[in-house]
Amino acid sequence: MRNGLSLFERGEWDPHPELNKPYVFAGARGVPTQDMNAPLSHYFVSSGHNSYLSRDQLMGKSTTATIIMCLGLGCRVIELDVYNGPSEAVGPVCKHGGTATRAISLRACVQAIREHSFKASPYPVTITIENHTDEENQGFMAKILKDVLGDKLFVPSEGQPGAEWLSPEALKGKVLIRANAGKLTNASMKSLVYIANTKFLGFAHMNALPGVTSSSIVESKVEKIMKPLGEHQQKQISSMRQDAALETADVKLDEAAAKAKAKQAGAEELEGEDDEMDEGAVDAETITQKTISQYARRHLLRVYPAGWRIASGNYDPSQAWALGTSFAALNWQTWDKPLWINQAKFRDNGGCGYVRKPDWMIEGEDLPSRRPRKLRVHIFSAHKSQDMSCFCMKDDLMVGLEVRGMAVDSNKRTTNAVQDSGRLTVDQTYEFEVHYPEMAQLLLLLLDEDIDAHDVLGYFSVSLATIQPGRYKLEMFDPSKPGGTPFLKHAWIKAEFSWAD
Repeated sequence: MRNGLSLFERGEWDPHPELNKPYVFAGARGVPTQDMNAPLSHYFVSSGHNSYLSRDQLMGKSTTATIIMCLGLGCRVIELDVYNGPSEAVGPVCKHGGTATRAISLRACVQAIREHSFKASPYPVTITIENHTDEENQGFMAKILKDVLGDKLFVPSEGQPGAEWLSPEALKGKVLIRANAGKLTNASMKSLVYIANTKFLGFAHMNALPGVTSSSIVESKVEKIMKPLGEHQQKQISSMRQDAALETADVKLDEAAAKAKAKQAGAEELEGEDDEMDEGAVDAETITQKTISQYARRHLLRVYPAGWRIASGNYDPSQAWALGTSFAALNWQTWDKPLWINQAKFRDNGGCGYVRKPDWMIEGEDLPSRRPRKLRVHIFSAHKSQDMSCFCMKDDLMVGLEVRGMAVDSNKRTTNAVQDSGRLTVDQTYEFEVHYPEMAQLLLLLLDEDIDAHDVLGYFSVSLATIQPGRYKLEMFDPSKPGGTPFLKHAWIKAEFSWAD
């Protein structure tokens, strides 16, 4: 809090030298531990938003860098906004419409997808296309997809997908096309669409359809849908709103200020571009967790960030997953807390980018009533090396502990802080009641205490579905680097994980 100038902290410091076991995440990378033969809608899928952008949503350059990076980290859904190109030779281009972002050719993006799709995982990659092209350019788009992707492009047979999606195993090594087929006028392009995006007309309507569908909604509509589900959900929504300014690492604005800035820049109106939800139908129906589960077991819902997130920040995907969302689309351009949560979830199942939904959701049942399990996290000590210059501000070190999952389980704690030092001794146990560990992630944050917003110096994130009980020296991931790598030098938390049930 004071961040004062202090003397050097020289030499090694470790009050618990006997605790040196590194944490090893469960499962080998790329080798799934779950059944991959179920329909696509039975899985949560690691997903991206505006994947062609390299930085912010208004001025950022369009490149293939984010596409390559996120595919390398196991992302399985790439989004491209496609517009008419300047000529047939160039073909269609990808850009963020209505902004000053510079365009990149669709061909370059598709080539990057072809080259990098299956390096981290053999399971299918979906290109979700927001189409703004005319019929002629749709023809160019179809030709590019066929020529560049070749035999990796999945071309659906007549009548597919029908009543059920194919499985990730059946689609191994394939690139799928997701688009609003109703807005496509070119027959060749329309024939490539396996996942057709349609308007969300309410759970009752969608559940009664004989065939499977996919719909997109903006993050703010998740709140609207979750409202009838009770006090616990409202508690989580309130908490997420309070945290909105902290979720984006590169901007210290609260939600209202960010929205005002976006409106001034003309970006607020972009929020509804892809939004395909009949709010009247949703308002008129009685929504229960069972209704949601029945929808989520058959259909593919996509949630995407609000238009006011112009700095490419993100919403907490936990709430979208609670809704059964298969594609919780995030801006991978900014490596912020929601992506740390996403990283924890998708380390499960061998890091293949697909995590099977819980049985109660797959079976279309209501949220099961359970006695909570007690997760115990004992923090022994924490360390972050300080700059050796006496003219540099020192950290006020503390540790934050957060569980993000279903509303009833989401909670946070903080340890005591040590002033002007990177050497923290805690030796205290923190308990979290967790009803649905299969839906929850744990974050441990190495923090510099501050009056308004604590600065994150390093983090560790893990899925509670696969957490390994034991005592560990947890190396901290770099909060500013995509993928959280490399580990920060001389930054760690010594902790013990256990279940008390």
